[in-house]
Amino acid sequence: STDGSVEIIKRYQDQIDFWVSGPDAGISEAFNKGIALSTGEFIGIINADDWYEPDAVELAVLALTKTPTDIAHGKIQRWDANEKAELVSGNHRALERDMTVNHPTVFVSRHLYRSVGPFRSDFLYAMDYEWLLRAKMRGAVFSYVDRCMANMQLGGLSDLRWREALREVARAKSINLPGTSGHQGYYRFQLLKGGVRRGLDRMGLSFITRFYHANFSLVRKITNKK
Repeated sequence: STDGSVEIIKRYQDQIDFWVSGPDAGISEAFNKGIALSTGEFIGIINADDWYEPDAVELAVLALTKTPTDIAHGKIQRWDANEKAELVSGNHRALERDMTVNHPTVFVSRHLYRSVGPFRSDFLYAMDYEWLLRAKMRGAVFSYVDRCMANMQLGGLSDLRWREALREVARAKSINLPGTSGHQGYYRFQLLKGGVRRGLDRMGLSFITRFYHANFSLVRKITNKK
């Protein structure tokens, strides 16, 4: 990291059990390194510029322990710089159709990482979707927490490289849903939909996409700012 993060960590290292900073081969390897180093019964992954709500860990542990559950997840608040942009719900029941789980809110039982395996290093953008879909296809039990659990800044890698991310989502479907067809059709449809949405935003017609997301999307997206 070259943005001053290491200096901030050193300032608070007496409050941190362990930290490491060094090169890696991408996001998947960074995730896998963290999982390998962790020692807890439940594991959460939070990315750069994202942060948990104060009660996120408590909510996740309750969900993971009150019922037989492997993966807990919840709502996420997306931010545009210092302004709230949209509150996005989660829907693991629709995971075969799209990325409908907010990965920064996900907490996983350690045993599931052992049985499902690590994140795939050949995925650069949609490694979280591929892993979650793989876990679901192997029988993982999900629990949805109907609360905001994490915050996420807009403009992350999957936002900036959204076409490449869509292509990887289609590939994840081909790998984990081999008995189905139309994954390239999914890619073309989502590519068209993404282009239309961005075009509407540029023309000042974003109220159309807000209406769709609030009423017809696989996950509800409630816009905070107008």
